[in-house]
Amino acid sequence: MANPGWRGKGYPSTAMGTIAHLRQVLLDARRYGDLHDRYRRTGSGPRPPWDPALEALGPVLTGERRVWIEASTENEIRRALDLAAEFGLRVAIVGGLESHAVAERLAADGVPVILRLDWPEDPETAKPKKPEGKEADAKKPDAAAAGELPPRVREERRRDWEDRARSAIVLARAGVPFAFTTAGLGKPAELHERIARLVRWGLPRAEAEAALTTRAARLLDVAGGFGTIEPGRSATLAVLAGRVGDEKTKVKRVYVDGVEFDFEADEEDFDAPPAEGVDLGGTWQVQAKTEEGGFEAVLELDMARDGSLSGTLRSPMGEAKVADGKVSGRRVRVRIEYAFGDRRIEVALTGRLGEDGRLEGSAEVGPDRSPLSWTATRPEEMDR
Repeated sequence: MANPGWRGKGYPSTAMGTIAHLRQVLLDARRYGDLHDRYRRTGSGPRPPWDPALEALGPVLTGERRVWIEASTENEIRRALDLAAEFGLRVAIVGGLESHAVAERLAADGVPVILRLDWPEDPETAKPKKPEGKEADAKKPDAAAAGELPPRVREERRRDWEDRARSAIVLARAGVPFAFTTAGLGKPAELHERIARLVRWGLPRAEAEAALTTRAARLLDVAGGFGTIEPGRSATLAVLAGRVGDEKTKVKRVYVDGVEFDFEADEEDFDAPPAEGVDLGGTWQVQAKTEEGGFEAVLELDMARDGSLSGTLRSPMGEAKVADGKVSGRRVRVRIEYAFGDRRIEVALTGRLGEDGRLEGSAEVGPDRSPLSWTATRPEEMDR
């Protein structure tokens, strides 16, 4: 259960209104459960009406199902905890920007936090926004707009920012279980940058690692298949060049259900020319594997001397042109676009040429970036 927005439009549009609405729903669900329990025990009287929405809340009221409540401010978190205490709910706080202010109660109530790391910029280093429209025409902006705040106000804003940014450290010291979420971050790389900053400020490295792996899996009730690298577990993991929390550490590869994604294949790396003797021009037989099965395709490539690629791909989806592609060293990247009227579907392939002459890699398909793995061989090599 996620917070629908305490400051949105319509009802409820305030924290008080949202809590009142949730209380009424839970009271209705409790009454609904009591009526059905009584009917099952006695079998007398009219059969209670069946309501699928209230029926679904039964496991919530018994504590079998955890409730995820989105709450960021101290007031929102306290209201969520009060609601959980009133109905005996097993809850987790999602967001938790000001969870540092409620750390003791979170620990006492045994409530974990899924912590967002998209805290605002440091007020001491953030550049003031340039005025737009009518504000830009003003002859003399006030002190606040110009960034000339009184020292006491600046100190208070700085302290408030530090408290929010260091929430993970406060939660760790208080013994509150927490995990990290990438919600609100603009780029995947920001996750590691923020965690590195927290480690530099004093968050134990073991806490950071657990918040990304074992504890995150346990809080999501998926620890049976995720969180550790063991035989029989899901092959969903990240390979880092360095330790979690080190500023220079980079993500090298990511595996999702066994499908490899090569993060070394960035723009800068692909400036290098093809390795000596590498020429991917010609016909390639492609074998693709997805969660639903697999399919075959034929990839026709032309390679220029600088490693740029052009050509076509023929697959069960039809024929499509290679929009762009590049070979750098022994690595290859190809982007293919299918056009279905006004709709376009992009297929992004990345891979590597092995010493045996086979291409192997991963791909992302469509706007939802569905993953697949693929291999490709030349027809003459298949006949050997």
